Amino acid sequence: MKLAVTGDERALAALIKGYGASAQPERYLLAALCAKHFPGPRHSLAFAAWRRAYKKPRNAWLWYCTYRTDVECGETDVAVSSARESDQLFLRAAVLAALADGGSERAIEIALEALKRVPSREPDKTVCIQSCARTAARLRDHVGDETYQRLLDSLLHHLEAKATAHASRLTIARALSRVVGTRDVHLSADLWRRELRGAESARGPEEPERYARERPEFIGLRGSGKRIAYVVDASDSMLKPLTGAERDDFRKREPVVTGQKGDAKKRRGKSPGLDWSKIKTRFDAARQCVKLSIARLPADAQVVVVLFGTEATLLKSTPGLVDVSRSRIKRIFAELDEVSPTYSARVGESVLRGYTNLHGGLRRAFQAVRKKTVSSPAYVSSKAIRDGCDTLFVLSDGQPTWDDWAEWDVPDPIDRAGDPERGVPGPKHVQKLHFAGAFHFLGPLVDDVDRLNLFRSVEINCVGIGEANFQLLQNLSRRGSGHFAAIGRDG
Repeated sequence: MKLAVTGDERALAALIKGYGASAQPERYLLAALCAKHFPGPRHSLAFAAWRRAYKKPRNAWLWYCTYRTDVECGETDVAVSSARESDQLFLRAAVLAALADGGSERAIEIALEALKRVPSREPDKTVCIQSCARTAARLRDHVGDETYQRLLDSLLHHLEAKATAHASRLTIARALSRVVGTRDVHLSADLWRRELRGAESARGPEEPERYARERPEFIGLRGSGKRIAYVVDASDSMLKPLTGAERDDFRKREPVVTGQKGDAKKRRGKSPGLDWSKIKTRFDAARQCVKLSIARLPADAQVVVVLFGTEATLLKSTPGLVDVSRSRIKRIFAELDEVSPTYSARVGESVLRGYTNLHGGLRRAFQAVRKKTVSSPAYVSSKAIRDGCDTLFVLSDGQPTWDDWAEWDVPDPIDRAGDPERGVPGPKHVQKLHFAGAFHFLGPLVDDVDRLNLFRSVEINCVGIGEANFQLLQNLSRRGSGHFAAIGRDG
């Protein structure tokens, strides 16, 4: 990071060379840093040579980052050629995303061409369709253009095709909801055709969700998928008692318990509301809200629960995505209830699970598939793309302070020891410090969530409480086309 911000050509050469010697996630960090700090046409040749040396799907993020900076500088011709001609579909899709995110309308014609020759094998088929849906959502300002309309018509054809995977159909529906300007997320192509004919009178978010399926809900935020990951902060600060304003806000967002319809009611009876006799701390509230949300999921939903402190771990009862059967729900609830503080002599108070490793929590959610997790790189995993989570509910009360790549190192003179969770300074003179890796910094963290979601369009809904970085959580929600709630304060 220090080398990249210099903008020095020698630094660029060193970082590109380092890419070949690095493992994940350093490679992803290097690609994003170089694209950010070395923009402009004068670096295009170096980026082109870099890409030529790395043409496997796992390098798609490199292709996206370097082509994105080219496109934003007005250099689109080479990107257009690569999006059409690269041998690897993942790389073509990455370039298409770079064109769309860079605002190039040429992405529309490329997406339309891609939908005319969708591969039959997986995961290429799913990646192709979802990348084209992403393009439609990104370039929705072109509604009314003839080529853009043909792109929408082609997406509607794939939406109603029985052979289209559910993940792709949901991605198309989410893209169309953004085009129309509604919160409706339904899978009926005919209904979308009707909606699109009236798109010039785009309805606001207050419009009733007339066609939505029974949808997951968490602290007043409604998702649109059926493979749900709850990513919940279990850092030490979550032991702080709720303030009166926070308690009132949770109550206002608590769903009405009477008259619930659908499969959830048939299988479980009326879902209880929050048990306030068990809620004292922030984590108590988070735990009860997760339980309430899971109890109300529809019968065909799948769920995984991730808790993050210094480490991020899946509950043992959810080793990956699992069905929400009665027996499974009992196991999840029992395991959540077992999470309790312990006294730490080191800090002189009760602790939960340490620091705030938000990146680790998000990363594990993206790795979750049916009853297990996939190994890295999950963002180009066939299993994760088709069968992974499609909706995230994230809750955190603090600034990210840790990641999965912390290392001991000799401190620089400006470094100071301390507890990042409590903001308490440590001794002035130490021989070694335990440094968090790059992904506790906001820029790399957000960039890496973009990478994880490059080919999947997972909806990200975030809830902030206490000392949370509300701007970060709101940004993640926006980038994941989800919703955001600030507990205990306006937002």
